[in-house]
Amino acid sequence: MNQDAAAEFDRARLKRQARRMEQVISALKDRAIYRHASTGTAPAPLRQAIAAFELELSAIRRRLGELS
Repeated sequence: MNQDAAAEFDRARLKRQARRMEQVISALKDRAIYRHASTGTAPAPLRQAIAAFELELSAIRRRLGELS
């Protein structure tokens, strides 16, 4: 596999990974909103999971930017 093909493969893989992370974050945020509405607060582990996934998504986007 040549370097251009490898870079394109990495970009495609990172884009798929970013889309999955966005979906996970969206679902977790929906859950947090539901929990907040029903109990008055979102559990700390849920908030921490959202923050961790957002950090991971930022890293993925940074890597995508480096490949562009």
